[in-house]
Amino acid sequence: MAQRISRRLMAEYVAGRLLDGDSNVITQLAAYLVESRRTKELDTYVYDVETALLAKGLVVADVVSARDLTKATQDAITVFLQDSYKADRVELRPSVDSELIGGVRVRTADAEYDASLRRQLNKLQKMKV
Repeated sequence: MAQRISRRLMAEYVAGRLLDGDSNVITQLAAYLVESRRTKELDTYVYDVETALLAKGLVVADVVSARDLTKATQDAITVFLQDSYKADRVELRPSVDSELIGGVRVRTADAEYDASLRRQLNKLQKMKV
């Protein structure tokens, strides 16, 4: 059976290898999780790796929108995140959610920015006297 390794240490190691361009480390991490019977912790490992990448200047962001984003919108989100985090690089993972009326939601390892139309409408409704 595999030796148990600290999740945070593993995340630091994986983040460093990814930044060095070694994508094989993902396969190795998956094999370690299977062998050590820790597959239920996968989401936590992903979060820890993204947090470690953030600390090293790479922002990984999930961007959800009602429809495909234009290049200009993606560029604007990238600039916003670079400025917000003083990051060297930003990697966007865009997806479309048909339940979203309009706007975008951006989620990073440590924050969520909700600029969706639904949120704005709810905010207006709460302000109603």
